[in-house]
This record gives sequence, C-alpha cells and structure tokens, in this order.
Amino acid sequence: MLAGDNSILQKATTAKENTERAEIVENAKLDVLNELTGNKGNDLQESQLKSVLEQYFINSEIPEELPSDLSTLELTTLNNKYKIKVSEIYDGNFIKEDISPTVLAKDKLIINPFAENDYEKSPYVNYPSSKGTILCRAMYNDDTNGLQIVSVNPVRKVKLGQNDDSGKISGNNSFQKSVNSYNRATQTLNEYAEQYIDVNGIADDARCVGSNPEQGHKNDETESSDKNTAYGTVSLKNTETLYTTDFNNLKSIGALKYNDNTYGDYYWLAGSRVLDDAEFNIKAVENYEWSEENICNFLIGETDVDGDSYGNGAELGFRPVFFLNSNVKILSGEGTIDSPYEIGI
Repeated sequence: MLAGDNSILQKATTAKENTERAEIVENAKLDVLNELTGNKGNDLQESQLKSVLEQYFINSEIPEELPSDLSTLELTTLNNKYKIKVSEIYDGNFIKEDISPTVLAKDKLIINPFAENDYEKSPYVNYPSSKGTILCRAMYNDDTNGLQIVSVNPVRKVKLGQNDDSGKISGNNSFQKSVNSYNRATQTLNEYAEQYIDVNGIADDARCVGSNPEQGHKNDETESSDKNTAYGTVSLKNTETLYTTDFNNLKSIGALKYNDNTYGDYYWLAGSRVLDDAEFNIKAVENYEWSEENICNFLIGETDVDGDSYGNGAELGFRPVFFLNSNVKILSGEGTIDSPYEIGI
C-alpha cells in the first residue's frame, strides 16, 4: 500500500472517530435539554444530570456527588474509546441534592440520667418556636410520654392569683380572682405554652413544666373539695402529685437549675398543694442547688370562715415543654450546649 493511501485511511478513521465522539456529545446534550424542558424553567437537578451521564459513560467513574465545576470532571464513554469533559455536554447550574441519611430526632434525643456529661444525660436542641429560637433539652422519649423537650431557661414571667392577667379569670374581689386563678392554674399555664408552638408542625402540642407529661393528659387535675370561707362556700383543688414526675425527671438530668435569671429566681411547676387546710398554693421551684419541690407560692390564704379569707398572687418564671412530632429530623449540630441539635420536618 502506498504511503498516500495510509494517509487517506488515517484521515478517514480520524473523521469517523470525531463524528462518533461528536454524536455522543450531541445526543447527551439533547437528553439534558429534554430534562430541562420537563423542569419548566427550573435548574437541572443533580440526579437528572447523573441519569443522563450514566447512559453514555462508564458508571463507576461518575462520582456520588458531582463537582460544581463540571470542566474538572472527565469521563470515559461506554465503548471505552473517548474521554469527554462533562462541561462539553452541560456547563450550566444544577441543584445539588442532600444525599446524607435521614436522622430522626427520636433516635438522637436519648435520655440517660447515669451518663457523665450533661449533654449525654439529655442532649441540647434548638426549638424554632413561634416567638423565636428556644434552647431546650430532651426530657422524655418513650411510648407513654412521646418525645418531649423542655426549655433550658424560663422564657417569660406569668402572673397567677389576684393579678392573673390571662384574660380567663373573673371575680368581684381579690379573693374570688385568686380562687378562680388557683383552680385554673394548670390550664392557664398550658395555654401560655401553646403560644410558643411553631408554625411548621415540628411540635404537636405544648404544656407547662409540672403538668401531666402523658400524651393527651396535660390538663388532668386533681379533684376539688368544698371549703367554707368568709365569702361563702367555694370549691378548691386538692393537693396533687402529678408535678413530681417532671420534677424528678429534671432533677435526674441536672436540669432543675438554669443560668439565665432574666425572669427571676423561681419558675412555676404546675401543681396544687394545700397546707394545713388553710393555704392553697401552686408549686414553684427556686433556682438554687438545693432546689426542692416543696417550695410553693400561696394564692389563697386563711380560708377559715371565722378568720380572714384573702387572695394573693405571684409572678414567676415560666418554662414550656414541647411534644415533638415523631417525624422530626436532626438537621445539624452535636447535641451539646455549644452546638445544639437543629431540628426540622
């Protein structure tokens, strides 16, 4: 064969290869264009681009996550003949997709009172309430109580007793107002908690610390008894012990105390207590190392018919508790006070 024939054959082969390579690029471009057309003006999804590449290139060379600069990624065609940069096919924007595994909050917010560190006893989590982010700690994670988190610090003050300003209390004098506030205290405190529920469905419900933690029973209260007073016979709640569940839980994870005293040194612990059949109190906790559940603030005193019957009141800090949706996910964070878990749906 003459040298000139070899040259002609080589040119023909090269031309054929150039055409074959160009067809691969062109066909892949058309497939990308079809994907973009189906998106109706929206950017290409990473999964869509990868799906196109898998039709023309060796799949094992396609990375799990595509680089932002597609000119840096060169792939081998399925016939193992050509190396083509992805930017020759598509060099526009694409939306990266989160390929990290889903982590449910219920699998991370584990309570372990016997752990050494506070975040291991009860992880920290930021709750995006309707009134801003609230730093919380895991409080319950079981079938009976569901998944609950409690604010680390009081978030506001609440008035109970004769100065109750919830808008739900009536009475002609301080004694009657105090009686009504006392009997309704748990419900009132829980209603304040509900004001902090987020709008995205992260929390299904909310309550005040000290109310019944069992799902669907937060407003459960003790029975009432009639009491003769200087203002006649009134019905008053008896002593209840539901608050002890939360109190003992907070104590076991080291969360009775708080660091931010913006709203004072005491917070309400929803629960009634009667002393000497004369003083009617709502439980409270003092923010000191020796905190004990017998601290309380009396709303009604000296209810004997032959003595003075008078109302009282108190304005103390308030800590809400949130019932989290079972589908809430951990988005980021480590569960420590410096890096709390961030949560979402």
